[in-house]
Amino acid sequence: MNAPAGPTPDELARLSRRLLEQERQTSRRLAHTLHDELGQTLAALRLHWEACRGAATPAQGDMEARITHLVVLANRQVRAMLAELSPPLLDELGLAAALDNEIRQQQGASGDPRVALRVAGTAQLQRWPADVEYAAFMIVREALQRALHGEGCATVHVNLDGDDGLLELQVTGEGGAPAAQAPRPVGMRERALAIGASLHVDDTAGQASIVALTWMPPVDEPPLPD
Repeated sequence: MNAPAGPTPDELARLSRRLLEQERQTSRRLAHTLHDELGQTLAALRLHWEACRGAATPAQGDMEARITHLVVLANRQVRAMLAELSPPLLDELGLAAALDNEIRQQQGASGDPRVALRVAGTAQLQRWPADVEYAAFMIVREALQRALHGEGCATVHVNLDGDDGLLELQVTGEGGAPAAQAPRPVGMRERALAIGASLHVDDTAGQASIVALTWMPPVDEPPLPD
């Protein structure tokens, strides 16, 4: 008996697109739940605690300061989680703004690797399909993680260019470790496949690490002649 045939490239592409959309929708729902439920609960907790102040105990001052600190910290952690799950700027202002915010978050303390973003004039306010922007953003995020942590690059450049018919992204790390020390870019390749984009990853030892993404909208087939 012959073994069953594996999925065709078209079937794999449809599956990847479906998984990518499910992931995006799940992230949005979770972000919405965290914002409307946990965020409001923490805010109410702080208001109730402030209203209950007044009981005279020797350690009350220290206790109040500690609880207030924890509540403020929890709110910061929630906001960070919301940005991690579903970057608000991506939906509201687009890919360029979301990447700029992500890079600012990645910079960290002084002395960390420097990350520079260059956005071509035509791409500053350009909007692409939602699934394309989301996949591109997540690919850059993974590429930055590889460059900053897996490879320990001293300098990372992120270049964004494109228009209605093109999206080009390139992440270049300089001064990193050999390719063998970085994780395999499986996630990036799956995301690129899901939106029909091409992805090039060059981790040649001793050279700059390069991740390049190119997306173009599918071309409609010309109508058949009468």
